[in-house]
Amino acid sequence: MAHGIGRTKGGRNTKLHAVCDAKGRPVVLLLTPGNVHDCKVAQRCIEATPPSSELVADKGYDSQALRAWLDERGTQAVIARPARSGAIGQDRLLQGGV
Repeated sequence: MAHGIGRTKGGRNTKLHAVCDAKGRPVVLLLTPGNVHDCKVAQRCIEATPPSSELVADKGYDSQALRAWLDERGTQAVIARPARSGAIGQDRLLQGGV
């Protein structure tokens, strides 16, 4: 990850990973090549902040390893699971769907 530019289907791309406080203010920013998976840098970004009771993240950060590490840290993971995982989402349960 020496450079913040990576090759993706759409061409050369970058990603900006951010950890924000409860008011939405960024406290950690990390620039990575666009072809680097989010889970590979999640722990590095989160380690730079003090432990919190909850962590809200996009489904791109969903992994058992990250969830286990957050649990060890005393942080509840609030991460949407991708639709392909087969898990029933909260919205579908609230709407009476299965």
